[in-house]
Amino acid sequence: MAESIKTIFEKKIKPSFNFEFDLKDQQGCVVNTILEKKHCVGVFPTGFGKIIKSREEMSTEVIKGINAGDFSIKYMSPETLLNSDLWGDMILNSEDYKERVCLIAIDEAHILESWGDTFRPTFVRLGELRFHFPGVPYLLLTATCSQQVLQNITGKIHLPRLKLFTASPDRPEIYLEYKRSREIFKELDWLFSEIKIKGTETRKTLIYVRSLSLGGNFYRDILGYLREHVYLEEQRGFHNSHIALYHAGMASKDQDYILDEFSKPESVIRLVMCTIACGLGISIPDIEVVIHWGAGDSIMDYWQEVGRGVAKTRNGTENGKYHIKFIAVKG
Repeated sequence: MAESIKTIFEKKIKPSFNFEFDLKDQQGCVVNTILEKKHCVGVFPTGFGKIIKSREEMSTEVIKGINAGDFSIKYMSPETLLNSDLWGDMILNSEDYKERVCLIAIDEAHILESWGDTFRPTFVRLGELRFHFPGVPYLLLTATCSQQVLQNITGKIHLPRLKLFTASPDRPEIYLEYKRSREIFKELDWLFSEIKIKGTETRKTLIYVRSLSLGGNFYRDILGYLREHVYLEEQRGFHNSHIALYHAGMASKDQDYILDEFSKPESVIRLVMCTIACGLGISIPDIEVVIHWGAGDSIMDYWQEVGRGVAKTRNGTENGKYHIKFIAVKG
């Protein structure tokens, strides 16, 4: 890695933003490539360090600041950027912005392939940004991307040759277990017992299901099974429950509450039932158990979900992660 990049990071960027991490070699190579105005892709495992969470939530004042050019980095969905007249006029049709944009970064780039044609077709339109910002390099980031998928992605958004940077996806701290079952209460009795006995000391757990209807049914049945043990105290309610159901169709304020609460070390929520929609771009540093109820659509989806068991346990150790896969079978 170029010493100048590392020196700039250590002396200027790290103290300015109170970063607690060191710059990895692959990260430095990506930065160098961007400074050379070349397109590149980083295929780095979950927890490696690809995206820093935005510190500013959207508000009228923030919008004014964006319009005034006060923010150097903007986190936006493709739909917000390409389908909104407000942002189109402010960014895409602004000559001032066009002159100052130096990078277009796409996180979770693999979903351009899996979601781009039907579920969220605006993803495929990200190639239109090359017309608005000619000469600006693209950075694609993902934890799971085969060579064929990468070729498909670059074709969809009309990118020429990219420089590829990778890191080993091996996660030796994660333990994988496979079982065949169709009885959720039998197989997860250990987890439900832990919730009953330990409450907020229960290991943080994600259960991935393959459909919203299945997740809703499991959620309802678990609430009935655990009864009063679902809640922190006698007062029952959404904000007092150890268990949450997360899905793309729920109100954004409820999604935000679940993710914000679950991110806290002493979170009331200890178990989240969800689809793959819960996981993209999130980094919760103390998820210790990840359960798959049923097989995913692809090995890439599976490995994305495996990666949600991230860096540290509650006591800060670098081990103790468990990924347990249950295959639900009919009949």
